[in-house]
Amino acid sequence: MSRVLRFMCLAAIVVCVFVTTPMGTGQDRVYYLYIDNIDTPQETREHLHYVGISNQSVYYSLEERIYGCIKQSTTRTMFQHYCKVTESEQAAILEDLSAAGVFEVKADAEPSDLNKKSLYGYLDAEFKGRSIHIGNFFTPPTDGSRKQVHEYLFRLADRLGLASARPAEHETDVTEGDNVAASEVDLRKLIKDIAKYNGKRVAVVGYYHAETETSNFSPRRYDDLLQAFPNSLWLGNPSTSADRSAIHIKSDSWLRVEGTVDTRSHGHMDCWPGELVRITKAAELAKGNHKPHA
Repeated sequence: MSRVLRFMCLAAIVVCVFVTTPMGTGQDRVYYLYIDNIDTPQETREHLHYVGISNQSVYYSLEERIYGCIKQSTTRTMFQHYCKVTESEQAAILEDLSAAGVFEVKADAEPSDLNKKSLYGYLDAEFKGRSIHIGNFFTPPTDGSRKQVHEYLFRLADRLGLASARPAEHETDVTEGDNVAASEVDLRKLIKDIAKYNGKRVAVVGYYHAETETSNFSPRRYDDLLQAFPNSLWLGNPSTSADRSAIHIKSDSWLRVEGTVDTRSHGHMDCWPGELVRITKAAELAKGNHKPHA
């Protein structure tokens, strides 16, 4: 899935998260997403920070995504924390945001090629009879009202102990680096016991089918995709550290793929039990030569 498409899906997921927590819509609210893009010689990753205020609750979550890693292994964190506030406390927070210029934040110009530009989040706010919605930021919050609002929200999350709390053990996991040798695994076995393989580099054989909102990699061909989804993996993008000449992905074909198992991500609309991400090798197999690994 491209970063642009991932971001569009993410926006929808964030709204769902807010609705299913003690927050709601159609009332005083502030939803803010900031994407911190981190690119070093050893790895490429994003840290997605969400801050929300609504229904007398303040919400903060962090999701770390790894797109490439040449270290032996690396860690990532994902958590969601929220706390209740009183009606007067929420009113004071919104008043502070108004003073910081939340309704004066300006959208920046969309780049001509989104695939080569970073996305930095969005802002949605409505209170005191005013509203603002900026679907995409294309630059970091370096000055003006946007910087003031950004800094205020992160100070708030820290002050309430939402961002500064040490992640629980289950909120952090370890993933192998892209240069670790991939273990040959039967795709059926992997899907059946997928938690065992989270973060592991694997080499698997499966049938790949792609269409709008679908990137399905399964142990066999399916005529009914609704049956396929729970018995397949979402096939993700090549690793940023990969040699692209070693990756040949063709829809409606049998492939041998090397990548990393991710059980915290579940494809479009969370329809898959997990994803195969950070692809480093992919090759089409000739007819009759696509038996799964033993």
